Amino acid sequence: MGLEFYENFECSKNVFEIANKVLNKDVSGICFNGSEDDLKKTINTQSAILAVEIAILKAFKSKCDIRASYVAGHSLGEYSAMYEGGFMSLENVFKAIQIRSELMDSETKKSDGSMAAVIR
Repeated sequence: MGLEFYENFECSKNVFEIANKVLNKDVSGICFNGSEDDLKKTINTQSAILAVEIAILKAFKSKCDIRASYVAGHSLGEYSAMYEGGFMSLENVFKAIQIRSELMDSETKKSDGSMAAVIR
């Protein structure tokens, strides 16, 4: 997940490197080589998806001279929208998503269902 962007765009590679550093975990390794079980864990899923979203966005912007006039996102997508909109730095957006994923992981472990965080 995201390996082609990492390998072909320096700006995308930088996103993964920042995620690894800020979160003090191997986000790129989880994305590129992680098992399905590792990727399904919300503690990993959210930071991995966010890294890939922003890496793709950066690659796209490096090839196209465009800037968004408006941004929007739902759930996890809100974080990439906040980054693109200039409301959060790359470092801070990864810190925020880590806190979110830790809280959701904690709630999920309290019950037998993945929707526990929403239901409670």
